Amino acid sequence: MTALQTQWSWMIQLCRCIDTQLQENTNYQQFFNDSAGVEDELKSRYECIRERYSCDKSTSIMKLESLLQEALAEKEKFVEYKRTVLNLASRAKHVVQLKPRSLAHPVQESLPIITLCEFKTDEVTLQRDDHCILKDNSQRIKWRVVGPGGCTINPLSICFIIPPLNKEALDFANRIEHLYDAVTSLWFHVILCLRCVLSWRCLLRDMEIIRSWSLQQPPCSSKYERLIATMDRCYETFITTSQESRLFTNAELAQVRQEYAQCMEFGDGLHRRHEEQSACSGSPAFLVTATPQPGICTPDAHMTRTGHDTHTELARQVTRLEEQLVELVQLPLRDHNPVGHSEERLALYQKLHSDLGEMQMQVEAFAQQCTRCMENHSCGSVANHTANHASNQSNICNLQQRLNHVRRLAASCHDHLRAVDSLVRSVTDVEALVLLYEGRLADSISAPSHTAGLHSYIALLKQWLSEMEQKRRALRRSLEEAQLAETSARRLQSLGVNCSDAYAFGKGAGLLAERWQQALDQLRFRLREVERLCRLLRPYRQSYGWLIEWLAQAAGHQQRIQAAPAPDSKSLAVQLTQQKALLSELEKNRAKVEECQHYAEICGDAAKEYETELQSFRAAVENFHHKPLLLRQQEALSEVVMKECADIRSRYGKMFSMMNQYSCCIGSKSGKLEEDEFLVEAGEIEVYLREIMDSLKRKYSCNKGTSITRLEVLLQEGKEEEGKIVRHHMPLDSFSSKVKTPAQKNVLNRLETLYQKLVELWKQQDSNLQSLLAWHKLQNTIHVIKTWSLPSIKQLRYEEQHHLLQELQCRHSALLRCSCNSEVIGKEDISLAEKDIETCQVHYQQLQQRLDQGKQEESLCKRSISRLHDVRRHLENLSEQAVQQLHLPLELGVHHELTCRIEKQERLGCEIDDLQEVMTEISRSVTEMDGQHMHNPMFLELQRDLNTTLQDLQDTSNLSAGCLQDLKNLKGIAQDCQESNVVLIGMENKLFENGHLPKDLQETENLCNCLKQLQVEVTEKEACFARLREHVKAGAGFTRRLLCQHGEQDENFERHIAMAWTLLQRWSGVHDQLRSRLRELERLYKLLEVYKPRAGTLLNWLNEATTQLDALQSTDSHDKLLNLKREIQSKQESVDECQRLAEQSCASLKDYEVILLTYRTLLEEHHPPRFWPKQVENPTDCIMQNYMDLRTRHTTLLGTLSQFLKFLTEAQKRDQEDQFFRAVQDVELSLRHTQQQLLHKYTCDLSTVPAHLEALLADRQDEDVFLEIQKNISHLSTKAQAPAERDTISRIDQLYNSTVQRWHELWTRLQAIQAWQVLRRDISLVQSWTVDSLKKLPPQQSEEQICHLEEHYRRLVRLGERTEVLEPGELCQAECDVTACCNHFRSLKASVNKEQKDEEACEASLQELRKIEVHTESIRKQAEQLVSLSLHDDHVQENVQRIKEHAVLCDEVQQIHSDLRCLVQSYNTLGTCYSYFALQTQLRFAEQRVVQLSSFVTLVTEELRAMDEVLKAIRATDELVWSYEKQLCEAALLPCETEALQELFNHLTRWQQQLVSRPDAFRTLQERLRLAGQLNERLSAVHGQLDPNLSQCIEEQQQLQERWCNLCKQTRTRLQHLEETLQLFHSYHSLHHQMVSWIEGVEIQLQQLQNLKGDDDQKLCSLQVQIEILRSEISQKQSKLDGLTMFEEQVLAAKKKYDAMLAQYRCSMDKSCGYSPPQKLQPSLETFHHELNNLQRRLSSLTTSVSELAARVLKAQHSQQGALAYKVHRVCRQVLVMVDGCELPLIEAFEKGLVSRERFMELASWQGEREEVEVVGDPATNGSADPGLCFGSHSPF
Repeated sequence: MTALQTQWSWMIQLCRCIDTQLQENTNYQQFFNDSAGVEDELKSRYECIRERYSCDKSTSIMKLESLLQEALAEKEKFVEYKRTVLNLASRAKHVVQLKPRSLAHPVQESLPIITLCEFKTDEVTLQRDDHCILKDNSQRIKWRVVGPGGCTINPLSICFIIPPLNKEALDFANRIEHLYDAVTSLWFHVILCLRCVLSWRCLLRDMEIIRSWSLQQPPCSSKYERLIATMDRCYETFITTSQESRLFTNAELAQVRQEYAQCMEFGDGLHRRHEEQSACSGSPAFLVTATPQPGICTPDAHMTRTGHDTHTELARQVTRLEEQLVELVQLPLRDHNPVGHSEERLALYQKLHSDLGEMQMQVEAFAQQCTRCMENHSCGSVANHTANHASNQSNICNLQQRLNHVRRLAASCHDHLRAVDSLVRSVTDVEALVLLYEGRLADSISAPSHTAGLHSYIALLKQWLSEMEQKRRALRRSLEEAQLAETSARRLQSLGVNCSDAYAFGKGAGLLAERWQQALDQLRFRLREVERLCRLLRPYRQSYGWLIEWLAQAAGHQQRIQAAPAPDSKSLAVQLTQQKALLSELEKNRAKVEECQHYAEICGDAAKEYETELQSFRAAVENFHHKPLLLRQQEALSEVVMKECADIRSRYGKMFSMMNQYSCCIGSKSGKLEEDEFLVEAGEIEVYLREIMDSLKRKYSCNKGTSITRLEVLLQEGKEEEGKIVRHHMPLDSFSSKVKTPAQKNVLNRLETLYQKLVELWKQQDSNLQSLLAWHKLQNTIHVIKTWSLPSIKQLRYEEQHHLLQELQCRHSALLRCSCNSEVIGKEDISLAEKDIETCQVHYQQLQQRLDQGKQEESLCKRSISRLHDVRRHLENLSEQAVQQLHLPLELGVHHELTCRIEKQERLGCEIDDLQEVMTEISRSVTEMDGQHMHNPMFLELQRDLNTTLQDLQDTSNLSAGCLQDLKNLKGIAQDCQESNVVLIGMENKLFENGHLPKDLQETENLCNCLKQLQVEVTEKEACFARLREHVKAGAGFTRRLLCQHGEQDENFERHIAMAWTLLQRWSGVHDQLRSRLRELERLYKLLEVYKPRAGTLLNWLNEATTQLDALQSTDSHDKLLNLKREIQSKQESVDECQRLAEQSCASLKDYEVILLTYRTLLEEHHPPRFWPKQVENPTDCIMQNYMDLRTRHTTLLGTLSQFLKFLTEAQKRDQEDQFFRAVQDVELSLRHTQQQLLHKYTCDLSTVPAHLEALLADRQDEDVFLEIQKNISHLSTKAQAPAERDTISRIDQLYNSTVQRWHELWTRLQAIQAWQVLRRDISLVQSWTVDSLKKLPPQQSEEQICHLEEHYRRLVRLGERTEVLEPGELCQAECDVTACCNHFRSLKASVNKEQKDEEACEASLQELRKIEVHTESIRKQAEQLVSLSLHDDHVQENVQRIKEHAVLCDEVQQIHSDLRCLVQSYNTLGTCYSYFALQTQLRFAEQRVVQLSSFVTLVTEELRAMDEVLKAIRATDELVWSYEKQLCEAALLPCETEALQELFNHLTRWQQQLVSRPDAFRTLQERLRLAGQLNERLSAVHGQLDPNLSQCIEEQQQLQERWCNLCKQTRTRLQHLEETLQLFHSYHSLHHQMVSWIEGVEIQLQQLQNLKGDDDQKLCSLQVQIEILRSEISQKQSKLDGLTMFEEQVLAAKKKYDAMLAQYRCSMDKSCGYSPPQKLQPSLETFHHELNNLQRRLSSLTTSVSELAARVLKAQHSQQGALAYKVHRVCRQVLVMVDGCELPLIEAFEKGLVSRERFMELASWQGEREEVEVVGDPATNGSADPGLCFGSHSPF
């Protein structure tokens, strides 16, 4: 059951590992998918912005404004992109590595991994989250891992995860950040450009409007000021943005500045003159009109109409202000940043309030102007004057009433806006607090797993609970603000204005109150449950700790028992007793394990209930948060407890099963101990015998690859081995006495059998050695015979060849005897040896036949080679003639000269055909020779020459054909160029003739028709240029082939090709010019066709409108004038349409003119300068002048009508007046009403709502009323003239002063109450400050708040002195509260300053870390550059420089280490602040980067030093090779003396020995290269960098190795050649010495014969015989002399071969190294010639002397033709001798050296009977012979 539980827990852990792996894989794939999507979206956004928001100076204002609005609307998208990019950057830091899990990515370095579950083996136990190192991932299921203790294991790969950081994910995230920065930069630049161009266009528009002003058409003051302000803003915006956008040059900016200054000066001057004119006329500015014509209307009527219009405009403005106020209040607040939006609304209200004040001033000014106008124009009709005055007064009164209503509405709106702003701020603060505590509570979804963590968590919960109780005041304040805001909203609703912000945020405050209460309940619940978990966890921890300690002790006891040695059964019994005692103790403690599990279940159930509640709260909180909550990684208490309990049970079960198994093991061991001792001894003997057999097999095992020397040594040692084998039987004899059981007997028999196998093995090994030795000797002999070649067999004597063939047969017989019992040599080997023997015999016969064929083949090859040389010389001459045709430049007569060259080239082709026939004949003869299988070396040279000549013939033929084709094609191109040039010039002239601008519609149509006709002509002439284009393409192909195949280029063809391409380009320009002109003319024609009728229609209408206006000015018909004005305004669209058409027509004409000018420029490049006629009048100016006339007439007509209407309107405003006493009565009633209203309105105390006080104080309506009454009193006092009127004014002044004084007292009381409430609010705010809230506030704001607090206190004191609303005790309490708030602020500020200092220190450390990171990256890049730097000239010096530069980088890395340590020390002294954890992360990251950089720099240092060693070794090896090459190159030529030749041979032999001993340098170089390669591989695997110089060093090493091999090969070749030459020299000198000795002896013998006297016949016969002997010897020596001549030729050939070999090697050295040794004198062979001539001369003289002596002897015998002479002659010529079964004449046997000189003389002087001699000597007469006389088998020969 325990094992089953263990397996089940293992399966659960594996499932958890798989789940974790799947989650990480999902995160990996999701990250890269999201990143790819974001990258694509950013790229598309970049392209969209670049294409969509492009603009230039011609873009219209409307389009620019729309583009700018759209671009600004993109801001929200960029904020969203920013969040997405930051999210990806944070996710990239948590992406694991998945590639090492694939077999396609083997691990190149040590990779850190983390365990996901517990993994146990016999060697090591891995806990969860242990850090290990991955060494090998070549298997998919199991990995090779190094555990924490350094032990290497092979666990399942699913149990591990490769932690972040993932370099690819980080790079991807960085790439996306850079892309986002690029898109943002482009967006800012686009907005900047749009603003720049828009401001420029608006500036030009405003300046154009200002320039259109005049004294006849002046602007009103407000319009002028608005326009000037707008133009200033546009100018400032343009100047600011133009410098950054770079769309305008400095010259353009200077021009804009100049035009702006001029325009401002013009506008100011015009406005100033206009005001001066208005002042001189005495009328108001808004009444200035054009001078009225007499008889139109009366001035009174005109002023009345003017006043009516002004009243209408003011009423419209008041209505607009009222609508804006209502719209402002009803505008709902944005969900995003409502506080900022509320501030914007308050700012807008202030602007509207200022506009309302301006409106009040305008109304007053309007009333005053009306009064003055009525006084000035009172000379008219009294009735009309009175009616107009009453009407004006009524209108002004209504206007003022509406304005007062708007002011009251504005005050209510202001109160509501302020109340909503306070509510929004309060709700925002409360929401921040709620989100803070909800986030803190939702951050944890489990309780801590340890008791200390639980206690600290309880303390934290209590702290949060106290903070929330303290900050409840903010919640109550938000509820109060909500009530005030709802009150103000209901007040506005009573005025007819609905607003929803107060109700919405009031509802939000209620929801926040509910969430606040939920958070408090959650805190109390957690505090209660965590305290309960503490109580439940205490007994579990005690039980768990005791069990852990006891299990560790039991495991240690068990290990000691198992580790104790047990050599015998007694020690085994002791171990068994201890094991049983430990098992009984284990059984007793099972109850403890059950108790611990019971406690764990109780704690786990409670923890699960707690965690469920926490997760429910988190799920509820996530609905209120706008972004997902971060989940802190922590282990659940329930999981920890259950895991610990399962671990206890698993360890207990494992301990129990292990103890039981070990007990059984001890019992089974004790019974087998004695039997094992016997078996151990028998096993030792068996092992001993088997080791001997193995040693015999290893030592005497041999095969056909074993050398003869080794076989002989083994046979010698085998004689001693036989005695050792006999002595190996002694241990068996002593062991047989110990046998007792049948099983032991069987063991002994097995050992005896093993010994017999040993003896048989030795016999077999001896037989194998004997057979292999015989086989090797036979193979050596066969190899020697097979290696015979023609040169080598010529150097062997006949006896040596015969001896070697006999030795072959003997060794074959010996192999047959020894291979009977051999296992190594079989029948197949015997049969193969016999075949090899037959092959050797056949080879010997073939060599003899090939000697005779060599001389005939050599003569045939020489003749053929001579003919080939003649053909090659002729081919070179023909190639030069063919190429000469290409390089000669063409003169004036191109066609005739090309024809001559083509004919000459065809003649060269005929000569080449003749040479091809000759080469065919030579090839046929060589083919016949090849069919005869010639092996002469000169035949190979003949074949090479034949192939070379055939290739040269083919190249020459191809060159001639290419040149011929090139000339023909050049001729065609020249003709086509001439024809095309004529056509092109004609077309260009026609285009030149039609190169003018059309003036009107008809001329445009004519020009279009002309160009279309030209286009038809161009199409007809296209064939000529198409033919030229085809010739050019074909010729270019031939030229490329000629250049690629033969390296020749026709310069004439290149010049004509350039001319042709120029003509084609010009023809294409003609096509493009025609198309462009036609396109623009057709467009212009369409525009003019529309513009002309519309302009004519508009011109006719303007004439009619002018006539109509002249007619209406005399009738004074106001309605008809208004209708005419509307009609004129409606024609504005027609004027704009004409403007658009005119501008487009002008633009089209300008484009057409640009096309003409561009083409003229192109024509001037190919034609002489021409006179281009200039048009007197530009059609563009005509069109624009026509349009400007229409625009001017339309504007003038509209302005004249507007001025006339304005004069009529202003005349109506002068009929309004009022009487003095009515005005006084109205003022007095107003003052009485105001007194009553003040008493009712300003009755307040300290309990009054602050919002009501603020509304009263903000209400400036009473002040405006008093100002209005004062103005009315002042106005009336100016009109008062009678005493009664003055007394009435005095009474009203007194009433006014008393009312104002009472109002000031009430106002001061209100200010004092408000100051007290503001002070209490400030005190509450300051008292609510904490360190966290103070940090959120800007320092200036908090200081300002304290200053405001003190200022409010001083203001309260000042106001309290002036009123009695406050008691003295309340002022004292306020003073104490203010002092306490200041002290509270100072303490908080000190804490904040300390945290700010820590924060600044953290920021400084972060900046320093960024610098270190930049410096680290710079050092890494420099190191990478040093590694990847390629060496060029002096490799060693450059690498030393690299090492020095890298040493500087190493010092910088050490400095970075020290700086980082200083930062770590300063970090440890900091307190906890906002940037503390960021600094901690950055420090950890920087340490990792610096460690990686240090590792990289160290590895680079090792690699550079290894490369330095490699380069030095390469240089040393190169110098060594070069020294030997130089010495070998400077070696002397082959000497002609034997001693010098022997000395040279000995020198080369010593040289070769040195070469054999020198490869240590190469081994050193290879070892250093291997070390450098390993370092380079590590550098590539760890850091992805490679040193490119390593491959170059490897190539240099291979080149050096190749040079060394060539050096050794050259030395061996020279040694071999010198050895052969030395043998030739020895043979020559030996034969020469024999010849000289023989000649000297023969000369002495001949001198003796000449001194003899032939007195009788016998002496003459003896002398004759000696002469014949001398003649035969001289003939023999003559053949030897011929042999000496052959030796001389061989020596000469050997010398030439050696010298050629030396010259070839020197030539190769000169090509490869540029080294040419000094030339040495050529050794002469004159000595050989002199010696041979001397021998020939002496031999000839001997022949002459012998002939003379023979003549004298014959002369002496002339008279005596006796039988003796005949007999001697017959004997010498007819006696036969048996030699090896063959009969030879005696004289022939003597000449061949088969009969010695003494025996020949003995037989030649034989004196026998003639008959017998004849019978014996002539076998034809008688076939039988006397055995005593006939020399046969019994002959002594």
